[in-house]
Amino acid sequence: VELNRLGLTKYIGVSNYDQRHIEEIEAAGLPFPDANELEYHPICGQAKMTPYMKSKDIAPIAYSSLATLSTWRTKAGQGGEVKAETKQKAQQVQKDIAAKLDVGEGQLLLRWGMQNGYAVLTKSTTPSRIASNFDVFGFEIPPEDMMKMDTLDQDEHIAWAQQNMNPQDIDVPLKQD
Repeated sequence: VELNRLGLTKYIGVSNYDQRHIEEIEAAGLPFPDANELEYHPICGQAKMTPYMKSKDIAPIAYSSLATLSTWRTKAGQGGEVKAETKQKAQQVQKDIAAKLDVGEGQLLLRWGMQNGYAVLTKSTTPSRIASNFDVFGFEIPPEDMMKMDTLDQDEHIAWAQQNMNPQDIDVPLKQD
């Protein structure tokens, strides 16, 4: 906040803040963050946080948007097998819609996040995947398919499942000086 006040930064962002964290910021008389980075994919659709952030003019930013892919974190020790059963239905729906639209499943997931109003963060070191991740502006997901993907939401966090945690559940009070 102080860096913003001094003009050394334009925007303030937070990560994994849920409603109670933002209410704590408000109660402390601090400005709302400009953005909140959250785990966001069809199984973790942030149905409560998305409208709440919108009401507070907080931009939603998605991470782990590809967590429902069958190819996500498949190497030993990466934890992709955790929640595998939870992801099975989503994977079939994603495959069907991606095939219908003639796009990759990753492209479908990124576009889904964008069409739901999220800025979507991706990570890859593979040139072909990087190119594919950028190729999400030449198609739209029809409303009936968006609805199919939206109904997969279980408010289930996958990115941190291997550590058996949900970072939005962490309760560390604001430090007051």
